[in-house]
Amino acid sequence: MSRSILTLILATAVMAVAFTDLAPPLAPLATFALALLALGYVAACRWFPLRRCPACKGSGHITGGLLGGIRYCGLCRGEGIQLRRGVVLWRRLRRGRGRR
Repeated sequence: MSRSILTLILATAVMAVAFTDLAPPLAPLATFALALLALGYVAACRWFPLRRCPACKGSGHITGGLLGGIRYCGLCRGEGIQLRRGVVLWRRLRRGRGRR
């Protein structure tokens, strides 16, 4: 399994412990772990705003298809990198604030 799927499973398990009555003594620890995970993602968005493109895996082009040709990746426009989703959300929120 990939790292992102494992992280998603871990975060779901921590949220289940934090916000349900499955293990009441572990709820404060799970809430702290969830806050630490969120803080880590915010730090990653701040210091490392770019990530590898998941479609082309950072190469900028995609091979294959019916005739086996090479073409630019449509997701990253051939650059091989993308902004993280948290960075995109942050920029949209900041852009919308001054338009009133």
